Amino acid sequence: MNMVLILTQIKYLLGQNNMKQLIILPIALVTLMSFHAINVYHNYNIYAARENLDEMKSWILEDVNRGAMTEEIGDIYLEQLNETDSLILDLKNF
Repeated sequence: MNMVLILTQIKYLLGQNNMKQLIILPIALVTLMSFHAINVYHNYNIYAARENLDEMKSWILEDVNRGAMTEEIGDIYLEQLNETDSLILDLKNF
């Protein structure tokens, strides 16, 4: 559920004098806090995944520079890692 929708619902409930509806307020607040916690956790995981990809890219470049890996193979690996990074960014915007 969208946070704006939840906040609108809370504002509506606060304007009502019906006690039954006010019981929903704590539930809505806990739900809102849960969504925020999930979003923070999700953003951290995306950041960590992208950091791992960047580290792997640097390893590949080091291996190519040392001659431990051919440039062609390095390019293939880097292309796949860049594609994976793009897919992770798409998840972030989802």
